Amino acid sequence: YGPRPFRLDAHLARLAGSAAALFVPIPPLDLLRDELIQHLGADEVARLTLTAGGRRVLELGPVDLARIRRPVRCAPCLWPTDLPVRGHAKHGARAFWAVAARCEGVEEVILHDREGFVLEASRSNVIAALDGALITPPVDGDALDGVTRRAILEAAEEAGLPLRVAPLRVDQPVEELYL
Repeated sequence: YGPRPFRLDAHLARLAGSAAALFVPIPPLDLLRDELIQHLGADEVARLTLTAGGRRVLELGPVDLARIRRPVRCAPCLWPTDLPVRGHAKHGARAFWAVAARCEGVEEVILHDREGFVLEASRSNVIAALDGALITPPVDGDALDGVTRRAILEAAEEAGLPLRVAPLRVDQPVEELYL
């Protein structure tokens, strides 16, 4: 936001955890922080990818304002939770999710386990509004503990909004669903 990356240290810590889970070498976080700040312009989106060969790929682009506060078409998608790589490191699955969304004719898939419980969406965490409360699935190892999710939970708590971290079924009716 502006010239300051949103919760950059939290994003870098999450990147380090994912890299470690995938045995991808990670440079010092201070170096990554400095590189990002040096290249990132005001109100840009950044995606930093670390490769197994030790390369860093930094993609920068403008914030897509058309994506803010607009409906998103979603479809459920079974995600096997018995894979060797757990929820915090699924980067290699992005191609699968993109194909699944395209096959369903939607923009995003809602990943769920074999019992039908929501884990997360293909590019975001899930927060539902139901009976006057915000509900988000627990982060139990199969879903990503997103930085923005944590920021929303903190803001909801500060605002005194009813909030529950609880299982959410993929077929459960909700009033609103936020990704």
